[in-house]
Amino acid sequence: MSFSSGPDQSENSRDRSLRSDDLGVSPIVGVVLLLAITVVLAGAVHVFAFGIVDSSMPLETQPKAAFTFDSADCKGDGIEIGHVAGDSIPADELYVTVDNRDLSGSWAAPKGYSTSNVADGSVSAGDVATVCADDLDGETVRVRWQSDSGDRSAILAEWAG
Repeated sequence: MSFSSGPDQSENSRDRSLRSDDLGVSPIVGVVLLLAITVVLAGAVHVFAFGIVDSSMPLETQPKAAFTFDSADCKGDGIEIGHVAGDSIPADELYVTVDNRDLSGSWAAPKGYSTSNVADGSVSAGDVATVCADDLDGETVRVRWQSDSGDRSAILAEWAG
């Protein structure tokens, strides 16, 4: 009968071979995880940087234009709004509004005010809109641009009476 003080020699060598295989897996798993994290981060940056702006449908930029407000010959008060400099703007994207007044329609088809020189479909330097009203004291007259798609707008000029 023989007694041994420890585990069998064959068990010892098997444990060592398993442990040596496990040690080789750790660096590979680490590298794979780092690569996966890098790919996910690169994808997130790409979506954030390029996914927000769709290059097939560029955003319409707000036009840059200067307008003047002068008194107009009208029965009652009148304001003549003149485009004096800057971008030509499609007439159907430009609106004149007056607080507490029923003005509607674009510069191309005004209702409640009149325009001139827009036969070509755009408002450019020299074109004029005239608003005639009973009393414009305390009223605010605005020239408002609205994009063709309707999702963007801006006040391009404002006059307070």
